[in-house]
Amino acid sequence: MIKYLKFHKPTVICVIFAFLLLVLSNVSSADGLQIKKILVDQALGLGVPPTLALAVAKVESDFNPNALSSVGARGIMQIMPRTAREEYGATARSLWNPEINIQIGVDYLYKLYKQYDQRWDLALSHYNGGTLRGRGGDAKPHRYTRKYVNKVFQWQERFTNENTIFKLRSRSDVQGLDRGSGIEISSPRKEVRLKNILDYRNGQLRRRFPWILSF
Repeated sequence: MIKYLKFHKPTVICVIFAFLLLVLSNVSSADGLQIKKILVDQALGLGVPPTLALAVAKVESDFNPNALSSVGARGIMQIMPRTAREEYGATARSLWNPEINIQIGVDYLYKLYKQYDQRWDLALSHYNGGTLRGRGGDAKPHRYTRKYVNKVFQWQERFTNENTIFKLRSRSDVQGLDRGSGIEISSPRKEVRLKNILDYRNGQLRRRFPWILSF
């Protein structure tokens, strides 16, 4: 006669819960790794130090694509919908797409870097606190952003010391950047083809973003 095993209901629930936690943690780790790889790829393609891009994402959202601040900043790079709309013609909803959020954030960092005469401290102060007083490298950083800027630089140094970029570098990076910077998006909301088009006009590098943002 076959004897059936009897399981206590609380025990079964605990086992199932533990299994789900294990699965979700593995998925979360994989997603986090993919986010970091995209950050590195975009930074290399847009002229931003990859370790700095990683540091900004770490400080802003801890790489959380669903982060929402009290003032409405969204996603991994904590982009304000107004900035996305006015600077890039992107919708607020599109900022929940990790790839789009990262590309806007990284490019905006580069834009601020050029605006403030290649000073990352001023670029970061603007990124965190808004437009600075003064022009170029003579602009005055916001005092209340000092802690933020220092924290970003501390994380940048940590990522540098840990050889994070070497570990995350994709095959395309090893082969060379001249192959193009197009990336394939796989988003839980919608699949989109996103590509940077870098072209020189009148001796200046201009960026155009042919995105599909109507979702």
